[in-house]
Amino acid sequence: MTQRHAVVRQLYVVGAALAFVGTFVPLFSSARADDPYASLSLWTALGEDGGGGALLGVVLVLAMVVVAMLGTRDEHGFGVPVGVLVLCAVSLGMLVARPGAGSDAQLGAGAGLLLGTTVLLAGTALADALMTPVAVRAPADEGRPR
Repeated sequence: MTQRHAVVRQLYVVGAALAFVGTFVPLFSSARADDPYASLSLWTALGEDGGGGALLGVVLVLAMVVVAMLGTRDEHGFGVPVGVLVLCAVSLGMLVARPGAGSDAQLGAGAGLLLGTTVLLAGTALADALMTPVAVRAPADEGRPR
């Protein structure tokens, strides 16, 4: 089995680190001083919300970190890129839908960081999948003597 390219492995590490850091930065910004979502990170929203969107966001980001860290291994295959692409698609959907935050909440620094990290990891996973060699197998009848 061929090895994963070193640059791809490094990009997976950077993406995993940025995704984890993004959970500690406030997700939304607001012009109103009384807006409760203006200073909530995913972890503080988890304390306020209990379950729901914040819990799903934390689980999603932690799953993305774990799968991206699996991409730092040498073994090359389609499992990690497909897993990262699926998690990125769900993450983008969550950032656009803003569950639990209300429709007037504007994306803040944390959401911007998570959005950029999602794009970085999706591009890395796509490049990783395109660089993965596909094993070509001979049909069963061709290898037998006649």
